Amino acid sequence: MLELPKAKINHKSYRSEQFALSSAIGMALMESIGIRKLIDSRCGDSRSDRIVSPGMAVKALIGPTFNLFQRPPLSRVNAIYGLAPTDRLFGNGAVPENLNDDALGRCLDDLSELDLELLFHECSEMAVKKFGFESPIRHGDSTNFSFYGEKKDVPDGEISPEYGKSKTGRDDLLQYALQITTDSNRIIRTMRPYKGNAADSTMDGDTLEFFGEHLSAEERSGMVFVADSKMATEGNVRKVCDLGMGVVTKCPVKFGDGFEQRAFEMSKKAEWHRYDVKDHGGEGTKYSVMLCDLDLEASFGTGRKHRSMWLRAVVFRRPDEIGSKTEGLKDRFRRLEKRYDDLGRKTFDTKKEAIDAFKAIRPGSEAFRAVPCYTEDKVPGALAPGSRRGVNEERIMNSVWKVKVDSSFDAKKASDIVERACTRVLVTNLPHFREGTDGVRRSARAEDVFDLYMEEYVVESSFRFLKSGLAIDHVYLQNPSRERAMMFVLCIEALVTNIADAVFRRMDLRLGNRPLTFYNLARAFPAAVAVFDRDECEIGILINDDDTKYVFKVMDALGINPQLLFGYLC
Repeated sequence: MLELPKAKINHKSYRSEQFALSSAIGMALMESIGIRKLIDSRCGDSRSDRIVSPGMAVKALIGPTFNLFQRPPLSRVNAIYGLAPTDRLFGNGAVPENLNDDALGRCLDDLSELDLELLFHECSEMAVKKFGFESPIRHGDSTNFSFYGEKKDVPDGEISPEYGKSKTGRDDLLQYALQITTDSNRIIRTMRPYKGNAADSTMDGDTLEFFGEHLSAEERSGMVFVADSKMATEGNVRKVCDLGMGVVTKCPVKFGDGFEQRAFEMSKKAEWHRYDVKDHGGEGTKYSVMLCDLDLEASFGTGRKHRSMWLRAVVFRRPDEIGSKTEGLKDRFRRLEKRYDDLGRKTFDTKKEAIDAFKAIRPGSEAFRAVPCYTEDKVPGALAPGSRRGVNEERIMNSVWKVKVDSSFDAKKASDIVERACTRVLVTNLPHFREGTDGVRRSARAEDVFDLYMEEYVVESSFRFLKSGLAIDHVYLQNPSRERAMMFVLCIEALVTNIADAVFRRMDLRLGNRPLTFYNLARAFPAAVAVFDRDECEIGILINDDDTKYVFKVMDALGINPQLLFGYLC
């Protein structure tokens, strides 16, 4: 048996405090950017009697979310800071008891009185300018958050959650919609909550109005708004043009008097060219697409109210998708033939039963042709009256029906069907490419338009982070104003994480064999803590010696003053 040396027991007490390292870095980055100070400046001095300010409350709320293993409800946030030097993190005199749910809730009330959409925009602008991540591209989309509780009456003009169809299947939950935009660096730039039943086109239109109110004409002139097909209404497209902005969106079927279908028909006679899409690592071709570039008139209204505008249609399809869908149709036809063969071996008592059995097998595609032929056969049935088996045996002849199906595969029609299904149309107002011009807003190839739309996934990645990365898909608040304020808080956390990830990508930092992200950093060092020795007034990191230099390298990359791990700069 292994004998361990006896440990000396020291009865001296130490005044060292600690907090999860990933949380300390996240809050330090928020402080370093200036987000906490900006929030407090917007809230003013009306709550100066409080020990914990609204900006500090936001920092306290998002702190635990940077750690994968500390995501408490509002009522348990103060417990997370039980061993931390809260007076240094959140202001002189602050103790964990000051971070109870009642105090944090009152701070959420303070936030709800502000124009949170504008405040978030200001926080984002400050963050991207600090790190040099300005981008003229805005990707817009919306998602839903579910809330437990009963629907409550709110004052006119206030936003409240509504019951609606949830992707989680929980239609008994109240829902908010959240509209956000991100830029080409995957950084959230705007956010705004809505009722759960808000129309996507309405939210996109409001986002455009926000750009018109808070961005200068010069700023808008270089911007491109990218969104999904729900954005493409006459009003929204005209609004983009009136603001002097560019737009790229997938064309819906009902837009502009059949704009999509007319673009598809015109593309049959137009010139196509191949575009090899490179993977994000720059190593080889990810896939190839065929592109066609057209100018087309979009028409709205009829008679005296007829309106029209000329727009650009970029039509594209993937050859590999056409091949796979064609093979899929052929495979479906082979399965259909087998079902018809099985049907041919069956018998039916009546012709109606045979007809019904044939109709029950639906071809499912216009490329499949099936013609039935019904035949009647006579088969011996029961013994006739007065006859005996084996003596004067005589049987009654019964009718049975069979179905023989003549099926065929129309290759030409199948090709047309697959070609139409694989062809997408993008609508844009970006001008055609001209030599000697810079920026897609002033000169864009068809490839540029395609790339802009395919980068729409950056919004979805932000939504996935908000719901899965933060482990927040349902929220337990009962006050609509606090619920909206909490969505602002969550977006601030996502913004800080977006900035860190963008810095890591720009510097090509890695964690082992993976690209470094804030999520991977927290996952790699789950037990690492930042330690503050109050007696010596020293800040340290409790982590494996080999990883200490790496952590400080990360902090240097983010421009974090180590003092901010446990403290703030006034």
